[in-house]
Amino acid sequence: MSHVWIDLDNAPHVPFFAPILRELENRGHTVEVTARDYGYTLEMVRDWGRSFEAIGVHPGGNKIKKVVGLLDRAWALRRWAKNRKIDVAVSHGSRGLVVAARSLGHPSLTLYDYEFVQTAIFNRLSTRLMVPEALGPDCLCELGISEKSATYPGFKEEVYLGDFEPDGAFASEFGLDERVVVVLRPPATTAHYHNSESEAILDGLFQRIAANENILALVAPRTHEQAERIDRLGISNVQVLHKPVDGLNLLHHADLVISGGGTMNREAALMDVPTYSIFMGRVGALDRSLAERGRLQFIRSVPEVEQIRFEKKPPPVASAKDRRARAGLLIDAIIHEIESIART
Repeated sequence: MSHVWIDLDNAPHVPFFAPILRELENRGHTVEVTARDYGYTLEMVRDWGRSFEAIGVHPGGNKIKKVVGLLDRAWALRRWAKNRKIDVAVSHGSRGLVVAARSLGHPSLTLYDYEFVQTAIFNRLSTRLMVPEALGPDCLCELGISEKSATYPGFKEEVYLGDFEPDGAFASEFGLDERVVVVLRPPATTAHYHNSESEAILDGLFQRIAANENILALVAPRTHEQAERIDRLGISNVQVLHKPVDGLNLLHHADLVISGGGTMNREAALMDVPTYSIFMGRVGALDRSLAERGRLQFIRSVPEVEQIRFEKKPPPVASAKDRRARAGLLIDAIIHEIESIART
């Protein structure tokens, strides 16, 4: 059996890899985990109950610091991995892992699902790449990865939606009542693709929410600094979530979701929750496909905030059985790729 190294670079990677890791171990593989201290990633791994090694921190938004931080973390990961027997290193867009694995001669599999992120390191240094089918052959050719890439038929969020079970105590724990519940995820202000216009839209959202007492907004911040800034606004019907919560239960109990990123938007849309994106970067193929199906609406300016419908959501369409079937299909496809690399 194979020895697999998984690196968790950001909070959304924790739920994504949880069912994959579980299935790898069920099949007899040994799995070791490293994680970066960024946002709520480490807290989520601890809540998961998984042993792991915390290595590196997020360097912030400065470009020079990003390069230095990447090299520092890659070197730290290399030291950790140097005397371990590793058959394949796996991540969802961890640059540090890719650099460290390549320097040690370990084969690596990199998954990513946004074609406009800075992919040069992944494309050049990864042994194998895996992306959603929705990116399409033209996109893969443009990225120059057709010869070393595999695809999976769906969204990465579907991998873990199959595990979801609603928590009946969630509503009372967070004081949810008859008000319209809005889950709000601020933009990723430290990402290289960040656009400051999304922050102006966010401010417009807070003004509209503050003016309507029938709305309760639960804010899922990306960092502790974001949480503190929103707290200072002092809006009575805005509740900042200072500790990690079960994200899927949070979305399940929401009447609508407004997010400045991709993962939460796709989770909500796939759970049949009305979803609005205030992401101001280039729109990727996956989000375009959700928008074309009427499951995601883009808010691209402050005046468009008025288009958001703050109302109770309709009943869901997809069943738990459907979600489990989709998850099983995607997990099998990803593990097949991991096992194939390990064998060769």
